[in-house]
Amino acid sequence: MFYKFITYCKFCKFLTHCTFCKFETYTQLSLQGEHQRRLYKDLMRNYNPLERPVFNDSHSLTTLIVFACLQDEKNQVLTTNIWLQLYWTDYYLQWNTTDYPGVTNVRFPDTQIWRPDILLYNSADERFDATFHTNVLVNSTGYCQYLPPGIFKSTCYIDVRWFPFDVQRCDLKFGSWTYGGWSLDLQMIEADVTGYIANGEWDLVGKFKVPGRRNERFYDCCKEPYPDVTFTVVMRRRTLYYGLNLLIPCVLISTLALLVFLLPADSGEKISLGETGEGTGGCVCVKGLCVCERCW
Repeated sequence: MFYKFITYCKFCKFLTHCTFCKFETYTQLSLQGEHQRRLYKDLMRNYNPLERPVFNDSHSLTTLIVFACLQDEKNQVLTTNIWLQLYWTDYYLQWNTTDYPGVTNVRFPDTQIWRPDILLYNSADERFDATFHTNVLVNSTGYCQYLPPGIFKSTCYIDVRWFPFDVQRCDLKFGSWTYGGWSLDLQMIEADVTGYIANGEWDLVGKFKVPGRRNERFYDCCKEPYPDVTFTVVMRRRTLYYGLNLLIPCVLISTLALLVFLLPADSGEKISLGETGEGTGGCVCVKGLCVCERCW
C-alpha cells in the first residue's frame, strides 16, 4: 500500500512537471507574439517608405542583386522564369533583440517599407514590371531580403544565319529606374542556375553558368553614374532534331536527284525516279516549314 502511494505521488509530480513545462512553453510563445506586435508598432511609428533608409543622406545604399534562372525558351523574345534576389540594409528597421525576446526577424509587405526600384530595362512585357510582389524578410540588424519571382520577357536579337547550328546571346539588363550611383550602389552576385530546367530545343552554354557584369553609364542630364547589372544568357540550339528532319532528308534527295542523270535517256525508271524525288522534296519542304515555324 505504501509502495502504491509513493508511485502515485511520483506520477502526480511528473504530471505537474509536464504541465508546468507546457505552460512555460505557451507563455513564451504568447510573449513572443506580444513582443513581435510591439516591435512592428515601434518600427513603423515614424517610418516613411518613400525615404531612402540611410543614416546619412550623403551615403549611398548598397544593394546586391542575384539572378536565379529556372527555365528559358525563345520566341523572338526571350521568356525566362527568374527569381530575383535583392539584399540591402535598412537603417530604420533595426532593433535590440533583448528588448523583444524571441523576435529575430519580421516580414513586411513590399509596399509598406522602402525597397529599391529595380526593373528590367530591356523588358518586352506589356506590364514592364513582371515580378510577383512578396514580403520582405528583415532581421534585427536591418538586413533586408527581397526575393520576387517573375516571368520576364526581354528583347533579344535573334541571328539565324547558321540555323540550325546557331548560338544566341540574350542580355537581361537590370537597374534602378530613379536612383543614381551616388544614392544607390548596385552590386552583383554570381547568378544562381542550380534550379535551371533544361529546354528541349536549347542548351545553356557554359556549364550552366549565366555570366554577369556591372556597368556604369553617364547621361547628359546628370553628373552621377547610373549603374546596371547585365546578365547574358548564351544558348545553343540542339541540332539532332533538325538533322533528322531536315538535313539528312535533303542530302538523300539531292543524292537521288544526281543518280537520275546516270540512267539512260530512254529508261522509263528515269522519269519515275525523278517524279519520286520531286514529290519527296516537296514533302520535306512542307515539313521543313512546319518545323521552322517553331523557330522564327
